Amino acid sequence: MPTVPTYKEQQVSSSPLPNNGFSVQSSPDHFGAGFGQVSEQYAGVFAEAKQRANVALAQDASLQLRQKANELMNDPRNGLLAMQGKNAIGKGHEFEQAFDNAAGEIAGTLQDDASKSMFVQQAKEMRLQFSSQANKHEMGQIKAYEQDQFQATLSVNAESAASLYGDNNSYLSANKQVFQQIEEFGFSHGWSDEQILAKKQEFKTATAKRAIENQIGSDYMQFMQQNGEPSDNGGISRYYDKSTSSSSSGSARGVRNNNPGNIRMSKDVWVGQTGNDGSFVTFATPAHGIRATGKNLLSYARQGYVTPEQIITRWAPPEDDNDTEGYIKFVSDYLNVPRDTALDLTDLDTLTRLSMAIMIQENGQGEVSKLSNDDISSGIQSALGLVSLPSSPSAPKRLTGSVAFDALDESDQAKYLKQAEQMDKQRQQQLQTELGTTISDSYAAWENGLDAPNAPSEKTIISAFGYDKGTAMIADMQEAKRYAGLISAAKDMTPQAQRSLLNSIMPDPSESSYASKMQRWEKFGKFVDSNIKAQEKVFSANRLQLSIQNNFPLDPNDKSNQDAADNYFTNNIESSFNIRDENSLNAVAEISSRTGIIPSQIKSKLVTGSTSRNPELVIPMAKMYGQIFDNNPSAINGLSTDAMAYYGKIYDLTCSGMDSEKAIDIAYNLTYEQNDRTKAIIAEQMRDKKYSKEREKAAQGNINSFFALGGFSSPNITKPSVSNREYMRDYQTLYDANFASTGGDPDLAKKMTDAQVKKTWGVTSINGKDEVMRYAPEAVYGTNESSAGNWIIGQWREEQKQLRSKVFGGMPDDAEFVLVPDAVTARDYSYAIMLKQTGSDNIPVFTPFLGDNGMPSRFKPEQSSSPMYREVMDKRQKTYQEAKKEREILEGNAKPEPVDYGFSNTLNTMFGRE
Repeated sequence: MPTVPTYKEQQVSSSPLPNNGFSVQSSPDHFGAGFGQVSEQYAGVFAEAKQRANVALAQDASLQLRQKANELMNDPRNGLLAMQGKNAIGKGHEFEQAFDNAAGEIAGTLQDDASKSMFVQQAKEMRLQFSSQANKHEMGQIKAYEQDQFQATLSVNAESAASLYGDNNSYLSANKQVFQQIEEFGFSHGWSDEQILAKKQEFKTATAKRAIENQIGSDYMQFMQQNGEPSDNGGISRYYDKSTSSSSSGSARGVRNNNPGNIRMSKDVWVGQTGNDGSFVTFATPAHGIRATGKNLLSYARQGYVTPEQIITRWAPPEDDNDTEGYIKFVSDYLNVPRDTALDLTDLDTLTRLSMAIMIQENGQGEVSKLSNDDISSGIQSALGLVSLPSSPSAPKRLTGSVAFDALDESDQAKYLKQAEQMDKQRQQQLQTELGTTISDSYAAWENGLDAPNAPSEKTIISAFGYDKGTAMIADMQEAKRYAGLISAAKDMTPQAQRSLLNSIMPDPSESSYASKMQRWEKFGKFVDSNIKAQEKVFSANRLQLSIQNNFPLDPNDKSNQDAADNYFTNNIESSFNIRDENSLNAVAEISSRTGIIPSQIKSKLVTGSTSRNPELVIPMAKMYGQIFDNNPSAINGLSTDAMAYYGKIYDLTCSGMDSEKAIDIAYNLTYEQNDRTKAIIAEQMRDKKYSKEREKAAQGNINSFFALGGFSSPNITKPSVSNREYMRDYQTLYDANFASTGGDPDLAKKMTDAQVKKTWGVTSINGKDEVMRYAPEAVYGTNESSAGNWIIGQWREEQKQLRSKVFGGMPDDAEFVLVPDAVTARDYSYAIMLKQTGSDNIPVFTPFLGDNGMPSRFKPEQSSSPMYREVMDKRQKTYQEAKKEREILEGNAKPEPVDYGFSNTLNTMFGRE
């Protein structure tokens, strides 16, 4: 009980009072009586005033105490109400003491007993109010503290228990400890048994949810394996069992078991499962069994089994003694779709029809007809998650053996299983994204004929993309990998071998995935084309390099040789080329004279300078032209007649010692600005008989130039023949034009004409004896018998040997193969192969030789495969190897040389030899 303060009585001293505005009239007569009357009146007024003063003092004291009480109770920092929870326990008495002390201090300031008595009375009432509020606050905080402590204990214990989801015994023990704490708390607080039970259930459910959330967050796949239905863990396959069809009672086993899909038992439990019959699951109702069938099929679909063929092969595999093919045919016919049609099993009608097909196949049409439409509809809808099957005593709650999971109601169980399923979908999507880059890199490697060691495994691909898409991707990747091997092999094949390979692997229209295979084949064809071009570029570069080293002219008609010369100039000369630099000019002259090919860049410069009169440009160009022309006239044929005349005249004049500018003026005027007088003089010269004789002499001289002994062994062009007559006509035409262009210079005209006519006309012994021939191989391919480069004859001799072996009945003694130029020769520089036979009348008969295809055969020289070219290059390589070996011996680091080492292997590959 609160203590009421007591106060000591004190003496009150008298003090004068105010007269309150009234006066006392005194007179001698009435003094005594008046004085008595006044005394009575004054005493009453005084008492009344004192009463009012006491009240005021008491009220003022009460106000002070109320302010102090308010401060003690409501101060935001130190007031009683500011103290919460544990801090408020026991503080009520302390604040009551403070209140009492404040009341005593205030009472001590009151001197009148009446005012003090009034204040004490008011203080007692305030004390009761203060004490009540203080006690109420303290009790509330004690209760709140106890509740907070209790809830904190539950929370800590729940967190601790939730972390034990993997240990049933420990998890159960932790829950029992908390249940005991709940009972103790409930008893101490007067809870009813129902309240205690409800609190236990609340804790049990909350802890179970937290435990399952922890498990899913840690390893959702483990959670699925531990708590999922069979459909959550890959689904169930069936195996053939004769006993499933019927029993002694005549009913199908699946129908008796409420399991029309004949789902086999497994370690995982289905919703509505009541047990098993030793092999197959038994369900509480047909709807539960139909639901399981639908869920099982949906599981297949999630894994990528979406066609009737894929689904049934997964459901009834042949290795389990099932008639898989018959099963597939039945289901496809029932659904009225081809076996490879992708099905959308999330569609209610599709899933229903597929489930019906399986149930009929398992039990028979008559048995399935016993199932109600309601059971079928509710079972399939439940499988899709559209409805929940109603609970019934015959359908016990599904238990998995996980204490935490089993503590949840069915809706929470379904929610967490769905959450884990969504996480698996996210895993698949993330894995697909991660594999996307790896797969792209793998394809990039395969498309270049390289290995892809980081390519994902088949298992990983199917896990990420599902069976249907995954198997298609695997097949495509295997095809890409196969082509990678083909590309790798083709890189080292000859062009002919690459073409043969391409033709041999062309897809057949009857093959599966023909469109994609054809697309890849066409892509491989493009690679073959580009690879052959790249090989030709490398081969041409090697040929050019060897041609420069061996002074062996190249085939000017082969565009790859021109490209090689251009690339050689770009890579080795162009960066330092200077038209005024002697070394630059010599380098170009060496390439052109040795190979017979002028780089296109130099041709452009020659064309540009052929109309210039700038000595700094024209003189070096004329010198380079002259050096090339003197060493290999045929190489210069690409220039126009005027350009040849201009440069040739400048070169001759400057070599004779004439001043450069003077030589340019004369050459320019004679070539480009001939006046009428000059033209008339030239025309007069050309009409002179001496001119004709000199021209004929020049024509014969050109023929003689093909032979080392000159005219002693060369053909006489004056002898009657079609070839001689046509040769003379062409030579005279060119000579006349050149004579005019050079301003009447017979020597320069002869040089130019010889160079020009040798592009078309030449002396050849290709057919056994020397003869003048238009498009003679030596002319067309830039060779002649006076040089070491006539590789064509040797190649034709090898060709003749092969042709003789193909003559039916053997080659007649009076027959021989000859080459004859014709209209086609002018286009592609190939020659008709004729069989020449001379009868007793000495008149030759020419018959076209037909090839294996029944068409006339032709011969087109190919320098890189000619015997002479191979011999020269092999000899060069042998010399190189011997020199290298001697150098290594001298240096003391000789090593055994492996077979097909180094450059010789390159040559072998280049020439297409094994």
